[in-house]
Amino acid sequence: MRKTRLLLFWLSFALTLLFGLWGSLRTPRHAQERALRLVEASIPQNVLGKWTIRLETPDFLRVGNAELVRLSLLPIEEPPGTPEGPTISALPGDVTLPTLASMTGMAVEARLDLAGMEVRPDQAITEPLLAGKPLTFFWSVRALQPGAYHGVAWLHLILLNNDGEQRIPLSAQEIRLDVRTLWGLSATTARWLSLLWGVLTFFFGFPYLKELFFWLQRKVQSRVSEEKR
Repeated sequence: MRKTRLLLFWLSFALTLLFGLWGSLRTPRHAQERALRLVEASIPQNVLGKWTIRLETPDFLRVGNAELVRLSLLPIEEPPGTPEGPTISALPGDVTLPTLASMTGMAVEARLDLAGMEVRPDQAITEPLLAGKPLTFFWSVRALQPGAYHGVAWLHLILLNNDGEQRIPLSAQEIRLDVRTLWGLSATTARWLSLLWGVLTFFFGFPYLKELFFWLQRKVQSRVSEEKR
């Protein structure tokens, strides 16, 4: 009986850890400066500067858990006196942005399309573009079913002038997200099972914890008695 109880204690303890870690641990992430896919190359002259597009995604998602997708537009500093280049940089991952005398401002619009997944915010995000200032866009994504999900992160350049605005498709970054389960269980279910097995672990292990407590108590009392002599 004692061996059976001890076996059940260690089994429930292991399952508590397994389900708890699966449901709660943060997913590893990776970031890539991918080759830029230009949707339209009719960007005006007069270069504002060069920028790198950085896409950061989780290595995988757990069903039921929300994760962040981050898309950044980062400026590239060039040495003083560097001559202005062409409107489109030939280097993978870089894009050259324009500036026009008639413009009253510039902005970047970002949108994440991921069919079959919950995306928040689910509409386009617009941020003002300032020379030398990075831009970062965030989305929270969640899936209710396992599988491979494919989507596109869109960037549009918006040129504001006295006549209105001009929207220029800037890039389309392809995204693939793998969504997994643990034996068919979602992250939420795994957390509940971890709680349940935690209760059983305490139940099966209570006698041993009680013995451990009294053993430690005797040790402390014995040491105190020796110090008093």
